[in-house]
Amino acid sequence: MIKAAISVHKELGPGLLETVYQSCMNIALAEMGLKVAAEVAVPIIYRGREITDQGFRMDLLVEDTLIVELKSVEQVILLRHIMLQNGKGCDMHPSWKQRTFFSV
Repeated sequence: MIKAAISVHKELGPGLLETVYQSCMNIALAEMGLKVAAEVAVPIIYRGREITDQGFRMDLLVEDTLIVELKSVEQVILLRHIMLQNGKGCDMHPSWKQRTFFSV
């Protein structure tokens, strides 16, 4: 994961849109032989009801295990850190529980 992120950053440099980095990360990870899915919908379960229309999406899901949230900012501020951590408290799909959240 880190190798792919560094490779993309070295080749493209800073200042592009997150969608550009997402597409390039998808290519870099796939070239490493990893299974990658982009823009995976995240249903949130609240009181037994599934909420899917709020636009919650994972930037990348790698090997059905690692959730990657990409950010293209000059610096990560507290609010963005809280947003990245938000998914940990959500009742998501059972196969994604207790997974690692990694921000690039």
